[in-house]
Formats: sequence, structure tokens, C-alpha cells
Amino acid sequence: MAMIQCPQCGESISEKAPKCVHCGLTLTEEPKKICLECREELENGVLVCPKCGCPIEQEIAAESVPQQV
Repeated sequence: MAMIQCPQCGESISEKAPKCVHCGLTLTEEPKKICLECREELENGVLVCPKCGCPIEQEIAAESVPQQV
């Protein structure tokens, strides 16, 4: 793992870090959400596509407990 300098504060950080642990500068851009129905680019936090009205699936964190059968 290589270390780089943060462009804002100059501290050493991992090249794979999504943001600087020292100053909080975001280093990688979050992927854009796209409506699966009409391919419209969506704003963060939107629950329904403003173009086609399709409900937007929200990511659900997987539970660490296995499912009981």
C-alpha cells in the first residue's frame, strides 16, 4: 500500500483512502445512482425517480446473523 500526500492538508494517507483521515477531504467521487427503468441520473436520497416515477431501491446492509431456516 502506497502513501500519498493529501492535496488539502499535506498529511500522508493511503492511496486507497476514500477521504483524508486528517482533514476529511473527499478524495474519491461517490458513484452516481441511475434509475434502472429510464436510466436518469438521480440525486442522493431520492426515493422515486423524478422522470418516470419508478421507486428507487435503497441499499440494505446485510445482517451479520445467518438467516434461520
